[in-house]
Amino acid sequence: MLTNKVLIDCNNSPIPEEFAFEAIAESIAEKFAADVPNAHVVKAFNTFPQEVFELSPDLLEQYQVSCFVCSDNEQAKQTILALVAEIGFNPVDCGELRRARMVEGLGDFIRFMIGGRKLGFYTTISVHQLPEAKEQRLGGRKPGYA
Repeated sequence: MLTNKVLIDCNNSPIPEEFAFEAIAESIAEKFAADVPNAHVVKAFNTFPQEVFELSPDLLEQYQVSCFVCSDNEQAKQTILALVAEIGFNPVDCGELRRARMVEGLGDFIRFMIGGRKLGFYTTISVHQLPEAKEQRLGGRKPGYA
């Protein structure tokens, strides 16, 4: 029934007391993919609160709200990246599904910034591609860092 269907996993783990999250050894998305092996699981839409979806595409574009997308199926990922852009978010291709571990951790961090710090406003992350520096001011990247 779910064979070759694209399934979006927008889940995050429950918030533990004191925001004491454990390290993510296997993401919710990876567990989901194991449960539905014939479907194409895509991790997306988990790094901002529901209220952000209420904003118009124009505002989302203005603030360049990034939506991080991971999947082991390239066609499914491209479909969701296009949907993300159509809604007004800035699509960020994060690669294969195992990278959902980091995306889920980012979702946990954002929820901490919103609820754990009681800031009274919504927090999102916007990723921008920056131009290369015209000169090295601090000595450049050292060997050992990719």
